[in-house]
Amino acid sequence: MTSPDDIHISNVSRINSKLKIIMAYLRTNTKSIPMGVLFLSTITVISLMSQHGNGLTPYEQLYNKCLSVSPSNLCDFLFGKKSTSNLSNSTLLSNYSALTYNNKDYGFSIQNPLGWTVGQGDSEFNTVVRFVPAQNAASIDIRIFPKGDYKSIDEYGDTFKEAKNEYKLLKYYRNSSTTLSDKPAFKVIYLTTHNPSIIEKTYDYESFTSKVMMVATMAPERDSIYALAYFTKPPDFDSYLPVVEKMIDSFQIYGKGPIIHRDNSSSSSP
Repeated sequence: MTSPDDIHISNVSRINSKLKIIMAYLRTNTKSIPMGVLFLSTITVISLMSQHGNGLTPYEQLYNKCLSVSPSNLCDFLFGKKSTSNLSNSTLLSNYSALTYNNKDYGFSIQNPLGWTVGQGDSEFNTVVRFVPAQNAASIDIRIFPKGDYKSIDEYGDTFKEAKNEYKLLKYYRNSSTTLSDKPAFKVIYLTTHNPSIIEKTYDYESFTSKVMMVATMAPERDSIYALAYFTKPPDFDSYLPVVEKMIDSFQIYGKGPIIHRDNSSSSSP
């Protein structure tokens, strides 16, 4: 019978093997990759050796750490991650054509790519509609929820910087050029991990990490916040990003629209 110590030794061995790959890569690419990455990788390994119980293997933990300090394409190369979409930015854009999705109930419209599925929302996260590509490797959620006690979109955006959050914040944008439907907005990119419930585990569901980009603005006249949330696996993030940005640019809030009232069963969290 395998003991916990045997499992730990095996995990450490795998991490050390990956560290050797990183070191070899750095030795042959010193002109383009800062040597500081090696130091960060070493610190990461030491940190991971002392972490247990979060539902991720040490290999996945190390990969997530890499994503937080290095470009995703470098981490994908080092860890042998392959895009499930098999689509490049140029391929997606060269084949791009769109339809207009118009939601009169909530007063917004958006250009959704031809061939993408328009799915039902998710009341738990205030998702009104979800767009999914044919490869089923990503999703774009339109989320609308009451602004509550937030006096500005800045106040809501600041909640993503709080240390108590369960996700890893990668980037935060808030300046004069950050807009949604010509309104002031903020944009965040972060990693979040889904750990299966007891019921999901009975169906062999495993933990997985998603890379998320959310752009949100406030419609004060409706007492509401409108947000677009893009979800995908980290290796696929850059592939779909150009199309997602086109969708974001096309998003428009129009008319007076309804005032959104909070449903106690829903959540405004990521």
